[in-house]
Amino acid sequence: MVAHFDDHAFLLSLDARIAPAPEAWRAWFAPEGFAEDLRAALESTETLGRKFRAVAETGQLLPKRTFDGKRSPRSAAWSGSLLYSTLMKYEPDHPLLREAVREVLEDQLDAEGSAAQAARLFEASWDVHDVPRPSPFALPLFASFQREVLLMQDAGAALEDLASRLYEEWSE
Repeated sequence: MVAHFDDHAFLLSLDARIAPAPEAWRAWFAPEGFAEDLRAALESTETLGRKFRAVAETGQLLPKRTFDGKRSPRSAAWSGSLLYSTLMKYEPDHPLLREAVREVLEDQLDAEGSAAQAARLFEASWDVHDVPRPSPFALPLFASFQREVLLMQDAGAALEDLASRLYEEWSE
């Protein structure tokens, strides 16, 4: 499954071989345990570790400069990652860890707003339609899956090329 969103839409793209029932889809948006699930998902990725480096530099646990001069980014990244994993293991309630988690959950992910939106989707009535091809309204979301290609080329020309290829496939 791949999920993506923009300011206008939300896209879930599922492998046809999986084909979960719509009731299972609704359960994915259940408000009970949303915050705990989000936190567990974050802890299984590198997102918090990456954020922790900046927080640790601000908290002066990781110096930006040493007596030898500025530290290399590779050295700072390694030290940040090591410090993050060590604190998570031995002092999970450290104030700088709490701040890194707060910044990711509140500032980057808007966890409270996300939980409210998930609860709204959970309670809403759903109309599920199995369509042979994606709606043309989903084009910007599909294009964002190809963002590496779009970034390497002229974005306007690449988007136009992608749109024409998708429309050709849809019209067949």
